[in-house]
Amino acid sequence: ASAGCKHRGLTVTCIDVGQGDAVLVSFPNGKHWLIDAGGNPAGDTEAGIDPGHRNVLPVLRAKAIQSLDVVVMTHPDEDHVQGMLAVARHIPVGRVYWNGFEGSRTEQRVRTKFTQKGTSVEAISVGSRTLVGDVEVAVLSPPLSPIMGTRSPENENSVVLLFRYKDKSILLTGDVEEEGERELLRSAQSELNGISLLKVAHHGSDSSSTPEFIRRTH
Repeated sequence: ASAGCKHRGLTVTCIDVGQGDAVLVSFPNGKHWLIDAGGNPAGDTEAGIDPGHRNVLPVLRAKAIQSLDVVVMTHPDEDHVQGMLAVARHIPVGRVYWNGFEGSRTEQRVRTKFTQKGTSVEAISVGSRTLVGDVEVAVLSPPLSPIMGTRSPENENSVVLLFRYKDKSILLTGDVEEEGERELLRSAQSELNGISLLKVAHHGSDSSSTPEFIRRTH
């Protein structure tokens, strides 16, 4: 596939980065979004553990993707943003979205690197919608009033994205936990019904995937 190829359908590639998330969404009109890029939770890149170089960039090269239209950092945890350093250094990116929560030193370095390269970095929240060709992308989280006072506000306020294409829907949930899922059930209403592909929250942790949320999205 090439970056200019048209009418390929909507393709979701879950990149194997070990710990963490990295999801490449390729749209029918040839646009490409990268949501997270994996990383070592301890923040250790000295041992050569760099999923950006080791896993993400090779996938982009294999798919002949020379630039990304949008990069999304769902939240600032190392296992979601560390691999973004390699992306920021080596791949032209049109726009970066994040959840507005400042976190690790790595996350701050990533935003700084994108800004230095002239890439717009914007905090987003629920209510934002856009059309990428004939695919609707809706931001369902973070809420306008952040969820605070929980074990991990960074996780609970992850960017959650809903992609709708023809009769299919794809829900990417970042690392939202119980309170974040409860807020989605309250605010997203019927948009959660009948999800075709669900990326379970927080890597399948028992802090997420509450029974009511799974029933609603089934």
